[in-house]
Amino acid sequence: QTLLQTHEVDALLIENPIDLMYLTGLSLSAGTIVIQPDKTELLVDSRYVDLARKNSPFPAQLKGEGWAGRLQGTIGFDSAFTSYDGYLNFSSKFPN
Repeated sequence: QTLLQTHEVDALLIENPIDLMYLTGLSLSAGTIVIQPDKTELLVDSRYVDLARKNSPFPAQLKGEGWAGRLQGTIGFDSAFTSYDGYLNFSSKFPN
C-alpha cells in the first residue's frame, strides 16, 4: 500500500511472474495482484484458483468474476508486463 502513495495511484496491478512469486510464494505463469488502499487480492485463471485459494497470503479469486468494476480512480501498472490489449481492456472499464 505504500507504493500507492509513492506513485500517486488508487490501485496497482502486478502481473510480472517474478513479482507474483516474490509476493505470494506461488509459481504462477499468469495472474494479477490488485493492491488497493483497503485490500490486496490475487486474481488467477482456472488453472491456479484452487492452489491460490489454499496457499496465497492474499484472498484469491477467479479472474473475471467482476473484480474490475470495483476499481476506481487512477490505476498503476508495469507496462513491461501488462499487454496493450490488457491496457485497452482496463481503460475501457475506467474511462476517466
